[in-house]
Amino acid sequence: MSSKKCSQFSPLYKISFIQHLGVENHHYDVTHLLGLKPYKNGTVDQVIEIMDKILDRFVYPENFCIQDIMNYKEHYRQDAIVFDYFGAGQLRPGELRRDRLIIDYCNIRPGMEILDVGSGRGWFSLAASALGAKVTALDLSEHNLKRIRELDPSIDTVLGDACQIPSGDQLYDLIVTLEVLEHIPEPALALNSIKTRLKPGGKLLITVPYKEVIISSLCIHCNQPTPHNAHLHSFDTPSLKRLLTNCGYSILETRLFTHKLMTALRINELTARLPYAVWIALDRLFGLHNDKYHYLAIKASPK
Repeated sequence: MSSKKCSQFSPLYKISFIQHLGVENHHYDVTHLLGLKPYKNGTVDQVIEIMDKILDRFVYPENFCIQDIMNYKEHYRQDAIVFDYFGAGQLRPGELRRDRLIIDYCNIRPGMEILDVGSGRGWFSLAASALGAKVTALDLSEHNLKRIRELDPSIDTVLGDACQIPSGDQLYDLIVTLEVLEHIPEPALALNSIKTRLKPGGKLLITVPYKEVIISSLCIHCNQPTPHNAHLHSFDTPSLKRLLTNCGYSILETRLFTHKLMTALRINELTARLPYAVWIALDRLFGLHNDKYHYLAIKASPK
């Protein structure tokens, strides 16, 4: 098929596929349905590409892949620019305690080689580096990575996607994905990519919101249901274990942390000046009779 521009496809804001769907006098806005930029002067090949995605989405759903229509990479690039996640004083006491618990859970040693996948504001990379680890931060946002390098030039940074970690010979003792997996359209792709970058005996630490009820609102721009905080998946312990097992991992440890009653009763704030051990004890105490926790952590290693 020739790729010369064809005037009959300009403008290509809407494509009719009445014959395919059997709908009379309806047009479907491609930019809304597929999250694609409108092709004002598209080529024949571009039009075919769009039509293939429409047919996969609505006519042949067995061929449908969410990553084909969701531009999540651009979303997180823009997110880092629009919102300042590096500002001082943004974290509440409970979040500071949560971060310390994660650092302690990792058992970081000087010289340990660590990959922080979806490093975001870089809090983990910075903390692990301060403990003597050799840290690489991987993120979709160059803006985030630049800020991390400014704060600690010893941290290596890689612009990349968790689902397609850039090729290289570097292997890691520990890879962390902290509140990342729930954002990824196809988490299995990320887990399979991560598995190739672990040293023999290396470990993966995942944290995710626990049993989250995902709430969506109708987006004013695209008129499509949009999940709050861009969370696409909700996990509990069995579902995350099953996902890891299916991707070739062995489960080493699981842990729930940051009990919801600690938040509701403002205990995080009331104990902010007390020793960390007091907070840990209370967090465990509240979980003796139920599992109403905010977060789930799982350690795993390749089989």
